[in-house]
Amino acid sequence: MGAGVLTALHQAIRYTLPDIAPRMDKLDLELIHKVGGQLQLDLPPDDELYRMTFIGEIVCNSAYYSMIGGDCTQLKAWLLGTTAGVSAVILPEHLGIDPAPSNRTKATQYLTVGYYVAGALAAAATVRWLNRLSR
Repeated sequence: MGAGVLTALHQAIRYTLPDIAPRMDKLDLELIHKVGGQLQLDLPPDDELYRMTFIGEIVCNSAYYSMIGGDCTQLKAWLLGTTAGVSAVILPEHLGIDPAPSNRTKATQYLTVGYYVAGALAAAATVRWLNRLSR
């Protein structure tokens, strides 16, 4: 559920607020091109890569949010979401890719962190709901 909320926010806001919306998809593509070039891989065209990164993001974000676990707390969700969001703002420059998609403006930075926090809170709420159902 958390990855779904994150992805829905990303897709909805990128179309409604294009000047400030984070573009994690662009970060993903640039990183794949960088790593692919270093490994001398023949990469598919960007439209195909985009679909692959879209699926990869959902899988990776789901795996990340699974760390919330059965003993989830609001604090744990906030910490995991904030850590992911702040990392998405800070790491691109250190990885040698253009930081603008997550770091273009202060609003972009706040939205980036907010996406990941919202995803973590949704994941935690889902875990709590499932725990109540199993009692």
